[in-house]
This record gives sequence, structure tokens and C-alpha cells, in this order.
Amino acid sequence: MMLAELQATCSSLGYQEKNSYVKEPDCTETVKDLIRFLKREDDTCDIRRQLGHAQIVQNDLVHILKGYADDSALFDTVIRLLVNLTQPAYLCFDNLIPEDKTLRNYYLEIESHLLSYKLAFADESLFAVLTKKLGDLLQLDFEQRSDDDSLVIERVLILVRNILHVPPDVSSEKRTDDDATIHDQVLWALHTSGMEDLLLYVASSDSERQFCMHCLEVISLMFREQTPEQLASAGGQRSMTEKQKDEQELLLAMEKEKSRKQANMMKYSTRHSRFGGTYVCQKIKSISDENLIYHRSLGDACNISHDMGKNPTKKPKNRKPIKEIELTRRSTLSIRLFLKEFCVQFLENCYNPLMYAVKDNILHNRSQENDETYYLWALRFFMEFNRHYKFKLALVGETMSLPTFHYMQTELMRYHEMILGEKKEAIVWSKRLHLALRAYRELLLTLHCMDKSKDEQICRSSKVMKNNIFYMMEYRDIFLVLLRKFNESKNSRSLLKDLIETCHIYIKMLEQFAKGGSCMVQKKKRTANKKKNKKASKKDNSGPSKEELEELWDGLSDTLSEIIQGKENIPESTCPFDVTSDIEDTQQRVNAMIRIQDDLRGNKPADALALFRAAREVWPEENQFGEVDIPPEDEFMALREVFFAEIQRPQAEQEDNAFMEDEGNEPDEVVEEELEDAMPSYSEQEFNMQEFIVSFASPLVLKPYALLFSEFKINSVFTNHCIIRLFHRLAVDLHIPGVLFQAAIFRTFQKILSYRNSEIYKELYKFAIYVTKKFFESAKDNEKIFMELMFWKSKRDAIEVSEGYGSYKENHESQKQSKWNEEQIEELKTLFEQLKDVDGELDAADYILAHVIDNTRTRRQIIRQLVQQDLIENAAALKRKGPTRPTRLWREEEELELKNLFDQFKDTDDVVANIINNMKTKRSKPKVMEKIMALELVEDKKELYKKRKRKNGGQNRNETEGFVDDQDDESAMASESENEAENEPEVDSSQSEDDSVTPNHQTEDTGSSFKNLLDKLKNQGLEDQIKWIQNNLRRTADELEEDDDDEPIPIVPLTEDHENAMENKNFKTFLKTLGIAPPANEQERFWRIPAKLKADKLRKLVDCIDDPNSSDAPVIQGQGHMKTKSKRNNARFEMLKNLAKQKKR
Repeated sequence: MMLAELQATCSSLGYQEKNSYVKEPDCTETVKDLIRFLKREDDTCDIRRQLGHAQIVQNDLVHILKGYADDSALFDTVIRLLVNLTQPAYLCFDNLIPEDKTLRNYYLEIESHLLSYKLAFADESLFAVLTKKLGDLLQLDFEQRSDDDSLVIERVLILVRNILHVPPDVSSEKRTDDDATIHDQVLWALHTSGMEDLLLYVASSDSERQFCMHCLEVISLMFREQTPEQLASAGGQRSMTEKQKDEQELLLAMEKEKSRKQANMMKYSTRHSRFGGTYVCQKIKSISDENLIYHRSLGDACNISHDMGKNPTKKPKNRKPIKEIELTRRSTLSIRLFLKEFCVQFLENCYNPLMYAVKDNILHNRSQENDETYYLWALRFFMEFNRHYKFKLALVGETMSLPTFHYMQTELMRYHEMILGEKKEAIVWSKRLHLALRAYRELLLTLHCMDKSKDEQICRSSKVMKNNIFYMMEYRDIFLVLLRKFNESKNSRSLLKDLIETCHIYIKMLEQFAKGGSCMVQKKKRTANKKKNKKASKKDNSGPSKEELEELWDGLSDTLSEIIQGKENIPESTCPFDVTSDIEDTQQRVNAMIRIQDDLRGNKPADALALFRAAREVWPEENQFGEVDIPPEDEFMALREVFFAEIQRPQAEQEDNAFMEDEGNEPDEVVEEELEDAMPSYSEQEFNMQEFIVSFASPLVLKPYALLFSEFKINSVFTNHCIIRLFHRLAVDLHIPGVLFQAAIFRTFQKILSYRNSEIYKELYKFAIYVTKKFFESAKDNEKIFMELMFWKSKRDAIEVSEGYGSYKENHESQKQSKWNEEQIEELKTLFEQLKDVDGELDAADYILAHVIDNTRTRRQIIRQLVQQDLIENAAALKRKGPTRPTRLWREEEELELKNLFDQFKDTDDVVANIINNMKTKRSKPKVMEKIMALELVEDKKELYKKRKRKNGGQNRNETEGFVDDQDDESAMASESENEAENEPEVDSSQSEDDSVTPNHQTEDTGSSFKNLLDKLKNQGLEDQIKWIQNNLRRTADELEEDDDDEPIPIVPLTEDHENAMENKNFKTFLKTLGIAPPANEQERFWRIPAKLKADKLRKLVDCIDDPNSSDAPVIQGQGHMKTKSKRNNARFEMLKNLAKQKKR
């Protein structure tokens, strides 16, 4: 029932008298009342539905517009009401199609009313009124046009958009091709009224930029049921290609009909129906032990199945495949001709300026959310029309550029991420992804057409663009990402079809480009961070794993070593300390350490080294950044220690504020540097087509291909060709047909084999025969291959299924261990003699690598062979010595300053530190002490040592308040070491006994076995620490096998548990028993694996830890009582240790 007030309001609009409409005196106020009614409607849209039943649009509002167009106030009010009534139905339900049954019926009811409104607007006189009103307003200059006039222009465009947006009802219209639908009738009314000319004007005019998005929406809805290919060929003579395509489609339809008739004939027998027959099926058991009895005709007996009569398994609603119907049809010739002419004029006059304006609005957020979909549609549609009609690159030059390719790639990835993140809106994001994919495909096809152009300038531009899109790895990997994440419950089959076809086009273009010569492409140096498990993510959600740090350090260490040796320049303008900052000195040290670690992990070794040395000059007193005269080897190990340390970082907001305060002059550059640090590093390499195709030999990639391949009957010929071409690349070109040994693919092959005489499926038939032959050839040697049909296979699995299990590993290792023949060895010796003394930044191995004939050789293989041929002793022999740093001389005024500072601070506890802090020109502590001795300011060097309080728990407080110098401590330590040396087990000569004891005065058992020692350590809870040492030994053995080095390798404890273990007396005995040497002097901080322990010896030690009862187990020699000594403070290590503890808390 209609509301009485609403009915009375509708009656007050006016009435129809013969052929004219007469409005009521208060018609304008009545229309405003209807607008107020719509504002107060509930969630069921009751007002809108009642107005639809009353048909006020068809009976009143349309007639008011046609009869009273001169009444501006009434015209504007009616336009407002029509815009509200014709808005899309899903906007009335919060942009969602309702799931509730009642609301869904209301939704369908509103859509039926919208369809009736659309039929009412298929009126030429109505569009003539709208066109005249719109033209009059557009003729006004910008100064004369008011805000109300701009609103009317916008509302008219929105009204036309709403009418064209109403979806067609195919079931009710029942229109065939070449027939005029309601949509065609509206388009014809729009054409005859001349509104298309106004749309072209708005699209091309710079002064009407504010309406560009509305204009693009109207244009996109005008072509909603059309295809560019049909419009481009409208009115012209068909080409031979089009004729062949139509013949193929007709032939396919005839073959399908013929096969269907043959199948029906086989079902029926020539015998009378009373003799339908009862048959016994041999070798098929029934419920009893007897053969199955079949009570149907003989034609159906071949298709017998136990599933007959059963209800199929019901898929959950959220896993059902999407049923997307793409509505395209061929309109009448007159409609197609006027749309074709519109496209031609749009390309010539409007495309470039309109697309520029639309993209500018999108990039600067001056459009509504997700309006970029109209941009993607227009790009794809008009570029395809241009390609099919008369290809002119200048007409689409605005979108045929590298920034457009980059924009498409970023939009594809954004939509893909939104599909994975927004579960409820996944289908909507999938449709947007489909639009972006089609636009990207058209860009590739247009680029392919540019290669065929006769203009050399266009061909050169095409080559430049292909160089970029084939060089960047993001463009190559995007298809693999989309294929691997394809989900039929979120992505439609049409999207999959376009994805596979676009991938085929890209591979074909890439293959042709690579054939033209050497093709350099970009490749990541290191892989992206892998997902950690839940336990690991709770411990550390921000930093990389240890394995990733090891890989990153392997690629960084060589460069860092060369920089330390002086082979590369180091930045000079680096300051770790800001005097004007309010941050405390201690926190600034921590920030400096964090920045050093970030530079190292961000592959900036030169910046890290410069900052490390600058911090050492600013804070030299505690040696947290190394001693002043630190050797290059120890400086390298100190940076390695910082690289692997777990440092507690401040909160993001505090860190940003600190950086903004430290670098307040250039905050934007700091942000850019931080973003660069987060980016992975890249390298260049020559493109290998086979390696790229191998990446498609993955189950996640082949599953979507097999899914679309199963629908070969409804696929186009080109789609089937794209699928078979990839299968052919894998099975024939790469010789891995095993990846196609899968039941789903073979089931499709079985259906294809029934079309033996079909010309359309000839390519599919030949390939199916080839793969099945390969399968049965492999079945002769592998009986388990029939079970392997149930599983998808990777490249490794496919090779092992075809050639034997374990064959992949053998072949892989044999290829890895490449052999050198006599000619190659002779070539290596000749090149080494010629290039060993060449000056330059590179060493002999780099020059040999550049000149060797076999370009598959690596630097490591060349160095290993040079060592085997006794041409060099080790890899260190190839490194060139860098220039030494010049010594700074003391000027006269500096000596005078030093004397004054000495007189001022000679009675303080730390004389040298106070002098250095007050010197204008900073110098190292040893240099200052040396100069003081040279000036004879002190007689004994002991007077310059820092005075400290001796700590002794057994003495009274008064006794412990005396001061001693560091020299006394060092002499006491030396005397203790001499006493301990008598009872120490035999170790390497480079070892030192500084850390051979612990503060708790423990005594080791003499003559104890290695097994007892391990048991004792395990009982103390040090089993993980033993495995840590074992892994270090194993990794060192692997490195020595690849590159034999004569330098000892340090063992760096970076966790608190490892540090505590290194202070345990029994653990130290365990290390010495293995032959690991303690620090040899004060400059060494860590225990080291001696160079005399080769790879075979280290592997024996690793095996002995697993089996301590073996005959190769090391023997523990008798040891006497060990005394306690004080361990010299390692400031840097203590600092990193404290930061790691803070991070764990």
C-alpha cells in the first residue's frame, strides 16, 4: 500500500491533458517534498519502491522536463529528483548486494524500476531538451558561469551516467545480435540529440577539467556491450583473417553438433524398446561376489559409473567457482557506425588531453575512490580500437610510455594484495585486477605493433621501452605471482584466460628480444625475508634471520675488506655526534652503533666504515668503536661483530624524532636514505630464457593452466594455443615432460584423443600423443609412475620420475663440480702470467674472469684452480696492498697546547683521557702518550695510566679504597699466565692462556675422558652451546673446502648464552681439547680456529662430538689447579651485550 501523504504529493505534480502535460501551481514545492521523502526512507527503500510503482518518472517527471525546460528552478529541482531515483540499486544498500532474502527481493524490485526508467529515457525529444540545456550552460564563460550552473552541468552528466548504467535484462528483452536493445535505443536518442558532440567538447576542453571524470564514466557506459574489434571493422569489407576466424567458429560449431548427434545415436539400439536388454559386466563386481548386472541399453554400458544416482559433493559457498557472464553483443549497423565515428573523433581530439587530466586527478586524489578503473577501461578500449582500425601511435602517445607501464604494474600488485587482504571484498578487487590486466595486455600488444612500424623513430622507441620492461625483474615476475595465487573462488575464468594469454604474449616478445643479442636483466642479490614460524616471530619480528645475515655478510665481506685496505674511497663528511642535540652522550653512542649496523646491512660498507672511524675519534676513551691504532684485521672483525649483533632499537616515533633533530637541516634526505636502506640490492646478469621458463615448472603455476585446459571445448583457438605452447616449452624445449604427468591433464588428453579428425584440435591432439608416449616410455623403467599421476610435480620430481629417483641430485652435483681439462689449465696459467702484475683496482682473478674463454666460470673456481696449480698460496695473495695513511706531525702550537693541558690535568685519575677531550685536534691515546714521553713531561709511562680502585671481596672496605694502575694488573696477569702455562694442555703456538680460567676457582678433573667432559657440559645445560661450536666447525670446514685460507677464523659469541658458556671453565677445556685457540694477546677478543686445522680434521672433530667413544676422539691431558685472573674489559662487546639484553626484555 502506498502512503497516503506520498500519494497526495504525487497527485500534486500535475496531470496529462490530451498530448500535453499540465503542471500544478505548486509543482516545484511538490518535487522538493518528494526529495525530502527520499531522505527519510528506511533500509528497505520503501519510498523509492512506492514511487517506482506509481511510475512518476514515466508519467510526470519526464513530461515536466520536456514541457517546462524554460523554468530553471523547476528544471533544476526535477533533475535533482531524477538523479536520486536513478542511482544504481546497490548504492541504496551500502554498496553491497544484500544477502538477506527479503532485502534481496527489494533489490531486484528496484532494479526492475530502473529498467523501466531507462526505457522512458529512450526518447529523442527528452535528450534534445537535456542537450540544449547542457549546451547553453557550457557556452557560458568561466566568469559568467555561477556555481549553480556548474552543479546543473554535473547533475545532467550524472543523470545520463545513471541511465546508461542500468544493467540490461537479457531474459526479458530476448534480443539477438543486430537487433536494437533498450540500451541501443538510449544511445540512438543520445546520438540524434547531439549530446555526443558535447561529450567530445568536455573531454577535449582544458577549461572543463572538473567534469572529466563524469565524462569518462558516460563514455565507458556507452561502450559497455561493444568490443573494439567489432567497432573497428564496422561498415568495412571483412579481411581474410576475419573470414578465416568466422569459418573456424562455424566449423567448430558444426563439429560439436555432429559429435553430439553421434553420441546420441550410440545410446539407442536398432532393436525394439521391449528388448532393451540386460547385460552382465565382466570384471566388475557387484555388492555380492558375482559380476555386475546392467539394466540399460548397450550404448550406455560403455559409460557405466558407480556414481550414477549419487548426490554430488556439495562445495561450500565460499569455495565455489565464480560464475561471471561477460555480456558482449553486436548491435545494429547504425549504432556500430555512429559509435565507430565517435571513437575516431575521440582518439583524434580528446584521448590524450582527457587521459592526462584523469590520471592527474587520480594521482593527486581529486577523484573518488577506485575511479582509476575507468582510466584502465578507457586505456584498454581505445588503444585496442586504434590498433585494429588504423594504427597511429601519436593518437595514444599519452598512455604509451614507461610511466604507464610502471603504473599498471603497481596497480596490478596493489589489487593482488587487496584480494589477499580484503577477504570479503575479494571478488570486487578481482574485477579491478581483471581491468588492470587487460590494460597491461593492450600495452604489450601496442608495443608489439610498434616493432612492425615502418617509422624508424617508432621502432627505436619500442626498443627503449622493451629494454626497460624486460630489464626490471618486477615486470617478469608479475605473471608468476598472479598464477601462483590464482583462486577460482575469488578469480573468474575470464581473468585466468586473459592472464594466460597475456603471459604468452610477454614470453613471446621476451624471447624475440633476447634473440636479437645479449640481453641484460636485473636480479636480486639476496632473496626476500622468508616467513618465520610463530615462535620465531614472537622473538623477533623486525630483524632478518641468522641464515639471511650469513648470506648478506658473504656478499658484503669482500667489498668491506677492499675498502679497509684502501682500494676504494671513504666518505669524509660523516659526523656521529651532534653537539647541539639534547640527546645524552650515551644514547648518541647507541644511535651511532645502530647507524653503523644499518649501513652494513643496507650494503653501504664505505659509509659504515667512515662512521665507525669517526665514532672512534669522538669516543676513543672506552674503545667501544675499537682502539685508536686498531689493525685492519681487528677492525674487520669488529665491524662483523656489529653486523651480527642484536641491538635494541628505540620506538619508531622516538627514532624519527632523533633523526630529525640530528639532521634537522635536511630531513627529507634522511627519509630517502632510510628508504634506500630498506630496499634490497640488485645486480645485473645476462638473461637466460631457459631459466625463466623453468620458473613455470611449478605445481602452483601448472594448476591454473590445467584448469583452463580442461575447458578446451569452450576456449578459443588462441587460448588453447597459449596453453599448449607453454606445455611444449616445458616438455619439449626443456626436456621435462614429467611435470605434465598428472591425472587432471591426462583426463583432458583423453577427451582430446576422441577428436582425432578435428582440424581445430589438431595441435592439441599431436601434443597429447607426444606426452602419453613419453609417459609410457618412462613407465617401462618406473612402475611407480602410475601412482605419481596423483601428484603434481616440480622440476626435480619430474626428472626423478622420468630418469630414476635420485638422478636429479647426481646430475646437479656433477654440474656443480665442473672439471678443468688440460687446455683450460694451460689457458689459466697463461692468463695469470700476463695479468698478475697489471695495475688497477681489480686483482688478477677479476682480470682472468673477464678474459677466460669459458664464461660459466666463477671467481671462486678460478682461485681454487690457481691454488691447486701452486700459482698462489691462497686467496689473500691476490689482494693488492692499499696505500698507507699519512702520519700527522705535531705542530709547535699543538705541543704547547699539550704541555698546558698536562700541567692542568696531571693530578687527575685519567690524565690522557682528559687531555684528549680538551684538545682542539683529536689524536689517539697512544700518540698522545708517546708525545708526552718525548717531551719528557713524565719519567715513567706508568704515570699516564688510568688509576682505578682494586676490588677484593675478602678485604675490608678501607683496604679496597687504595688505587692501583693498569700496569700492575697486567704484570699480575702475566705472572699468573706463566704459572698456568706449566699445567696447560698442548695447544697451538698462537694460543694464549688469558682466558683459561674462570672467576669461580673451579678445578678440572685430571685424566677425564672426552665423553665425560661432554656429559658434564650437557648436565650443566650447555648442549645448545656444544651444537653451536659444532656448527661453527662444520661451516668452517665447508668454507675451507671452497677457499683454503691460512688465517685463523674467530668464533664470535653474540648471544648471552654463548657468552656465559665462553666463561665456563669446563667449556673452555672443551674448546682447548678441540684445538681451538684462546685470544693470543690483548688486541684479540675471541677464540679462534687455528689455520693448521684443515677441513678433514674439522670434520673428524664434528663427528667426534656426535660419537665421543670413537677412536679419533681428542684426549684431555692432565691439568693442575688453575688460578684466577681478571679479564680485561671489552667495551664494545659489553655495549653490544647490554643492547642485546634490552632487546630480549
